Amino acid sequence: MSDDTLTEAPSPDAYPYIYKILRMSEWSIMKAMGEYIGSVDDKRDGYIHLSTAEHVKSTLDKYYTTAVTRGQAVILVKIKTDGLEDKLVYELARGDIYFPHYYAPLPMSHVVDDVRLSAGPDGLYDPTEFLAKDAS
Repeated sequence: MSDDTLTEAPSPDAYPYIYKILRMSEWSIMKAMGEYIGSVDDKRDGYIHLSTAEHVKSTLDKYYTTAVTRGQAVILVKIKTDGLEDKLVYELARGDIYFPHYYAPLPMSHVVDDVRLSAGPDGLYDPTEFLAKDAS
């Protein structure tokens, strides 16, 4: 499902998987705590910022360049949405596109896959291979 042309918010169960980009320190904390309570930005906004597969790359390019991460790897986490519907809301955000926002701590039990992404020579991260697993 591509949500670039949606005129209304998708239902919470529209996507079986959504994604969160984490810094290595955030990933370590999530694994230790068994849940993710959010980044500084998430806490400021009152929800956990997530992406559909269609928007992971643009989110990486906008918010996770090597200038921001100082060249450190990031973790891309695949999250199953089944069971999260009561706190998962798709809301208009960047570029009038609907993004998933989660209004509670994100349970580690919903993480079904993860990958460490290293920046390329251009300073950008490429999630294509990881995301292709969903497309096949």
